[in-house]
Formats: sequence, C-alpha cells, structure tokens
Amino acid sequence: MGAQAAEDLVPDRAEEDFEVVWRDPKDLVPHPLNIRHHPEAQVQEICERLTTLGQYKTVTLGGYKGQEVILTGHGVCEGVLKLGWPRVACRLFEGSDNDGVKLMLGDNEVGNPLSEVGPRDDEAALLALADEVQAAYGSLAGTGISEADLKRRREELEAETAAQERAELEDPGAGEPPPEPQTKLGDVWVLGEHRVVCGDCTEPTTWEKLCKPGQVNVVFTSPPYAEQRKEQYGGVPPDEYIPWFEQVATNAWAWLAEDGSFFVNLKEHCEDGERHLYVKKLVMYLREQCGWKFVDEFCWLRRSYPGAYSGRFKNAWEPVFHFAKANGWKHSPKAVLQDFKSDPAKMKTYAENPHIATASGSPFEVGGKKNYEADGAWPDNVLEAMHIPGECLHPASFPVGLPEWFARAFSESGDAIADPFLGSGTTLIAAEKLGRRAYGIELEPRYVDVTCRRWAQMTGQTPTLEGAGRPFALD
Repeated sequence: MGAQAAEDLVPDRAEEDFEVVWRDPKDLVPHPLNIRHHPEAQVQEICERLTTLGQYKTVTLGGYKGQEVILTGHGVCEGVLKLGWPRVACRLFEGSDNDGVKLMLGDNEVGNPLSEVGPRDDEAALLALADEVQAAYGSLAGTGISEADLKRRREELEAETAAQERAELEDPGAGEPPPEPQTKLGDVWVLGEHRVVCGDCTEPTTWEKLCKPGQVNVVFTSPPYAEQRKEQYGGVPPDEYIPWFEQVATNAWAWLAEDGSFFVNLKEHCEDGERHLYVKKLVMYLREQCGWKFVDEFCWLRRSYPGAYSGRFKNAWEPVFHFAKANGWKHSPKAVLQDFKSDPAKMKTYAENPHIATASGSPFEVGGKKNYEADGAWPDNVLEAMHIPGECLHPASFPVGLPEWFARAFSESGDAIADPFLGSGTTLIAAEKLGRRAYGIELEPRYVDVTCRRWAQMTGQTPTLEGAGRPFALD
C-alpha cells in the first residue's frame, strides 16, 4: 500500500469541532469498565477547579452494550454532582463499543488536567483493560501504552504483589530448640533463595559454602557478648575478644560488596562495678588496624526487659555499629521514612528548621503546605524498641524489625544479607519478608533446626539439605 498524503491523515474533526450536548449529571451512567476512582479529597479538588475555571473539558459519552455511558470525565461528573450543577457539557463519541473502551483506556493513561489530581487506585484494572483492548484490536495503538510499557508495568505489578504477600507473612517466632537436632556440623540447608551453613564463621571455608566473595550487600549480626554466652557458645574472654572477632571481620570484608555495609550489634557487660571497654576497643581496632570505615553508631531502644542493679540502672538500649569498606555504600533513606504528620512535636521541629530535606530532597517551607505534602522525613539514628514475636529461648534474640530496618535502609530488593551468627534465624526471616537473599552461619545445630522450622512454618515451604536433597523433617 502506498504512502498516504499528509492531508489524509488529519482527522475530520478535532475536539473543539464536536457539538456540545448538555446532560443532567444525575442521568449519566459511569462506564462499567472504568478503572479510575476518585476519593473524596480528589473530588473536592475537582470541585475547586470547576468553581474557579469552569468546565473547560467536556465529558465524553458513548455506547456500551446498548446504553449511553461515560467514556471520559468520570471525575468531572462527580464534581458537578457534588456542586449541584443542573447540567454538564458533553460530546458524543460515535465509535463502536470497543472503540469507546480504547478511548477510555487512553484517557485513563494519558490523563487530562481534571483527572490528573488522583492516580489510579488499581493498576491491575488498567492492565486488564489494556488486555481487553489488545484482544479486540491486536494492538494498543492510540492508547498511550506501548507493548514494552505494558510488559514492564505487568512485571512491576507482579513484583509489588509478591512483595506485599511476603510482607504479610506471619512470623511464628523461634520457639524451643529440639533436644536432638537434625542438623550436623558442616550441613548446608537451602531455604528457597536462602542458604544456612552450620559451622564456624571465623573460618573462610564456612563462608565459601554460602556464596562467592564480594557478593554480600549487607552483613548484619549480633555476635556473642564475650563470656556471657558460655553455655551456648563456650564464650570468649574479653581480653581475647578482639583477635577472635578480627577473624570474623576479615571474612565479612572479603565477602562484602564494595558498596556494602557491616552492622554489629554488641554491648559490653559490667565487671567490678564498671562497664568493660572491650567493645569500644574493638571499634577502634577495626577502624585503625583493619581499615574499616566507622560510619555511625545507632542506638536501639529496648526498654521491655526488667532489671535492677546495685549502683546503676537497667539497660534500655544497645548500640549497632555501622562499618563500610569505603565511601559509596548503598543508602536508601526513602525506604525508612518517618511519618511526622501525626506528631505535632516533629512537625514543629521541621517547621522551625526549613533546611531539613523532605523525601523528594526539597527543603520544607516554614509554615507552608509542603510540610504536609511530603511522604515523611529522614529518620535519625535512634531506633525504637521492637516486639519479638512468639516464644524465643535463644539467649541473644532480637526483633525481626531490627535487621529489616537496616536491610531496607542500606540494600535493595534482590540483594544478599548475611548473618555470621544467625542464631534463631531472625535476619533470614527479615530477608524473606523484604525480598532479599539471606546467607546465614550458625555454629549450634539446634538453632539451625530452629531457623529451618521457623522459615518453613512461615512460608509453607520445606528446606532441603544440599547434596543429599533430603527435606527437613517438620514432624
């Protein structure tokens, strides 16, 4: 077929050429396949625009299964009804039912000044409508959506749906370790995308069973506190702690990506009436002698534990030390934004300090509307206490929310999170909920069993023993 002349491609009528017809808004029927919904706040904004500017865009009416329905301008109709106007300006679309659906899809996607005030409530509905148009026409030409865009958006929706399902998984808690574990030293359990090794994390050969060096994005761990865990792990005397932990840090360095972060939750005990200094010495040693960059110290509040001590008060917080190999570590503050809208004290702070950045990176306006439009504020380095679900008999348990927060803030979806002292598997549970891969090392076979059972109960899947292929026995 030869090329068409340019004048043949010009439509016979442009929008302004259509004859305006007037309808009572109470008589108009929404299209049954309409996917755009307008919450009350958005309808109110449409009303404000209508009152200020008038109805400068017509409502499009067309046929669908023998009935006249709204194709475009559903929000305008809602606004006109709310304002009590007796009539609304419309134009009639003369195409087929399928043409009308195609027109509505393009309008929902491209939008117009009166409908842009609110995003679609349901991306799945738009994709379903696009499928209907594609089935009828064999293409999406004219809708504003390309085949590649449709594929990308479907994949994004599937990923978002999967992420939501993971986030809603209920953690059963660690529970009691078995008297006779299935796991033996050297075993490697595969739990979906995660791997757990029963072994000594001071040995490079143990890490080699997890993955190749340089493939871990975050190492988060709570190592044994000197001699406070003698019954479970034998204990390490404070004077020997630094050379012992140096072996752990050396392996963490080798397996950590260049843009990764290393987090250590460790608090010193008291001895002879004063705090021991081995933790502070360790931080200095890792920085001065091992080359780690000491990025920050977080304060994790955990006020839920009782305690009474002679001459001092009970512990109500623990530090989490942040190390990195060099500048350029991943940092995603938008993933852990704090809500300040419901907190008058925080709101006042931001109003009085307009230099503080919003989620979009723009400064707050003192007393201005932007204070309330931002998604949230960057958090500080004090983390509120978090609940530990279910009964946990591990001596050094911490809540899922703790490693989850650090994984959100310093890694991306699909990244690898390692815990060389996995314990009852809390870091692995956090990784499962966030769509990260977990690599765990645990010396005590009983707690490897706890992790396997905990993950299986949460996901409904069964861990398998690498090599032998034997499933983890849940009964």
